Amino acid sequence: MLTIGILDANEIAVKDEQFIDGVTSVVGNWLKWELQQADIIPVAPAACDVLFLVHSGQVDWQRSCRAALKRHKIEIAPDQRRYSPLVITGGAIDANPYTWSLLADACSVGEAYLFVRQILDAIRAQATVHDLVSIIEMSDHALSRRQVMAIPRDTDKPWRLQNLTAPIATPDDYVDWEANPLIRSADKVLRVIASKGCHLKCKFCATTYRQTYRVNPDGDYVMKALRQATQSGERLTLITNDVAGLPYFTEMRKHGALDSQSLTIKAVRDADTFKALLESNIKIVRFGVEGISERIRHAFGKPIPDDELIEKIGLLHDSGRNTHMFYIVGSPYETDADWRLFQAFYARLAKRVRKGICRLKFTAFEPNAPTPLGYFITGEAYYAHMQRFTQWVADNWASRHLFIIKGRKPETRLNDLADLFGVRKDIVARFVQSTETINLAPTIEEAYRMPWEIINWYMPTAKRWHLAQSYMKWMEAA
Repeated sequence: MLTIGILDANEIAVKDEQFIDGVTSVVGNWLKWELQQADIIPVAPAACDVLFLVHSGQVDWQRSCRAALKRHKIEIAPDQRRYSPLVITGGAIDANPYTWSLLADACSVGEAYLFVRQILDAIRAQATVHDLVSIIEMSDHALSRRQVMAIPRDTDKPWRLQNLTAPIATPDDYVDWEANPLIRSADKVLRVIASKGCHLKCKFCATTYRQTYRVNPDGDYVMKALRQATQSGERLTLITNDVAGLPYFTEMRKHGALDSQSLTIKAVRDADTFKALLESNIKIVRFGVEGISERIRHAFGKPIPDDELIEKIGLLHDSGRNTHMFYIVGSPYETDADWRLFQAFYARLAKRVRKGICRLKFTAFEPNAPTPLGYFITGEAYYAHMQRFTQWVADNWASRHLFIIKGRKPETRLNDLADLFGVRKDIVARFVQSTETINLAPTIEEAYRMPWEIINWYMPTAKRWHLAQSYMKWMEAA
């Protein structure tokens, strides 16, 4: 019978290269659980016939996976795969076929519950590696490297396809809520899946456009996990992008303490939800503000006035909560005026927050597939703005309650963009070094030829492209 290994390429796994302890992420632990249910004992990655390669996101996927493979002395030839081992990946990287196909032989598309079980069943039935390749290529919810490499790219503009007749895969949306083990991750925090997807339609977030929003219907299971963690003195975090959007949140806050939890702007703005949040035992409240100005937030689809945002953050800190806010810098068509407005906002926030820790994490914009903003590449001007802003804070508004985490430098974004589009760095260098935003798909015909369109996403290409046009109008760029 073919042997199976799991290689967890997430950063936290770097500290422990022992394969049995190196599986640290939620997905990696779920795969271990699936193998246990199938009575299959994993072997070391370097000794397996089939390797599940795990990484949580699109950005840094290639760098992290190459490093993990190298640590385990697994060489991936750049030419045709030799299937030794057969490398299968999945997750958000399914939207970047020319990226994952550089290192993997196959990729599940969408949720992987049924696909992984089909592979495990075939292995238990004494399937060969070539049998598995045939299963992958016949699946509606998976792609093989061979299928991807057979699709020609535009020779003049290699970030898009030469042409596209029809998608060749569709995301599998099935979620098995019963296959939802309580996971003890390497950071000593228990995790349980409470929801999938997102109920908002923010134009930059891949989660919204890759899957539908669903909530774990078994509230009793989630409540039991919370009570058990509290009684044992452990920390628990629910895997959800909006804990306040869960139907059992109001009841949940009475039965134990949650660690850091993520929310959406919609939840923060709702009066009843916000009141329940102030009365909860959540230690750190995390949410994405994203736009540095009201104008950008409206364009993103996450509107909240500066006045309201300052007051909400202040009330959270007054009630003993710490906050962690996420901002995107270098948004498409961002201007000097947006940064001046952010300076004024920050000065007022520094006056309002008088206790606890408020973190503002800057993330440099990335054109994540298959979002409406996946067609835009922004230049390096954002970095000079960010540098000037942080120096202004140090000179004028240093606070022991507010902490800034700066975003990536332009040169690291260059590597990211080359990976995301599966092209050489010199091809995207001229875009990144520009001072203006570049639109890679000014026409809908060009949108249909982006690499991620070989997958039939649940929100149609035309709708996503028109959302990109609405963003440009909000930003006065169209």
